[in-house]
Amino acid sequence: MEVLNNIALPQSTEHFHLLLFIYNLVMAVLLPYLALVTGSIVLAVYADRRTAGDGSMRLLARRLITAVLPSRSFFTFFAILPSLAVAFVYAQVLQGTPALATGAAVLAVALLIAAGVAAFAYQYTFRLTEALQDTAADGGTAGSLQAGALTTHQKSGKVAAWTIVFASFFLSAATAVGIRPTAWDDISSMLALFISADVWLTWLVFLSLAAAMTGIGVLFFHYRIPADPDGGPAYDSAIRPLALKILTAAILALPLFLAASLLRLEDLAVSGWVYVLAACAVLALFGALQAIYAYVQLGRPATTSYAFALVVAATTCLASMYQVALHNATRDHAVALAVVYDRHEEALKTALGVGAKPLTGEDIYNGKCSACHLFDQKKVGPAYTTVVTKYAGRKADLVRFILNPVKVDPAFPNMPSQGLKPAEADSIASFLMKKVGVKGS
Repeated sequence: MEVLNNIALPQSTEHFHLLLFIYNLVMAVLLPYLALVTGSIVLAVYADRRTAGDGSMRLLARRLITAVLPSRSFFTFFAILPSLAVAFVYAQVLQGTPALATGAAVLAVALLIAAGVAAFAYQYTFRLTEALQDTAADGGTAGSLQAGALTTHQKSGKVAAWTIVFASFFLSAATAVGIRPTAWDDISSMLALFISADVWLTWLVFLSLAAAMTGIGVLFFHYRIPADPDGGPAYDSAIRPLALKILTAAILALPLFLAASLLRLEDLAVSGWVYVLAACAVLALFGALQAIYAYVQLGRPATTSYAFALVVAATTCLASMYQVALHNATRDHAVALAVVYDRHEEALKTALGVGAKPLTGEDIYNGKCSACHLFDQKKVGPAYTTVVTKYAGRKADLVRFILNPVKVDPAFPNMPSQGLKPAEADSIASFLMKKVGVKGS
């Protein structure tokens, strides 16, 4: 599946940042809705198979599947299109690597489409079986139609539940692999994907989110959507304890899975914002738990709206957390892609006769660097023999510093940005390392 990473074009630094911004936007849309629809379909199929004598569980299943799948265009806009965008981003930012993230994301899209087809068939046969129920008692054609519709209903429900669960697994796998550079090489097959602890922890975080979104969704839809004429006190007493159990268990379990996942995150992907966004997600979830506690103790259905908004906010925080981790994990790779992009751009301009002669590392040193730096002694800045040797085997880090210099030694003034392109920064880094006598990587 790594072939998917080789069909994309190299990206400039600006395009790379734009791709990560797009990733954040689409994940903020996809993650809450996919969590809600995954948990709702699974719970609907489960409740439908455990139909009680009063029909409360069947009514819950019908209301759930109707609420989360209002139309095909809605499912396409909030699930299919964002998941396609996520696969596209992975193909772009991980191009040239053997990472399975892109392939896993594409597989998740295919499974989501299959799950959508099965789920809408399940929804349609719900209405069909109920419409034929009264006439089926007379036997004959109506009875056989009702039996056939019921069989299709049960099969489509199973297919919808299993396919969307597997779709969530592969999307979680794409996320887990994308934010871990060592996994780009280590996870080289589907078997490795299925036995990876990081993938399972990321999936457990998603499943906890799905349970939380479903639990609060049941309460929110019950009290905010006009009541079903078939509902009543029996229905209310049946679904409320079930929703509260699901929601409470999910909110208590999610921080544990999230903490375990973050502890296994590589240093390269970790930053303060990753922890801040994770903490915001956990706080929002516990805020939702407080709102539900107020609802139970005070009997105020309005608090379910606050709880629903807080769970959605927590899910959005986690989407941003994964975007920040992906940005951190791909920083060095982004520099390498930008260098390739600049070289392709210069080659294209040269072929068209509009390209300027590229500056060599020595040209850049003589024109910009020599004003402040010498190789063997201090000037305005430190000697290169002292500084460059620290980057032995870490050329990408030196290139990144040249592009975005930061103050390191308080004994010297801050180095201003030289406005170099990534390819020029790569050239001067290679020149300096060669002159000092250290290897770049």
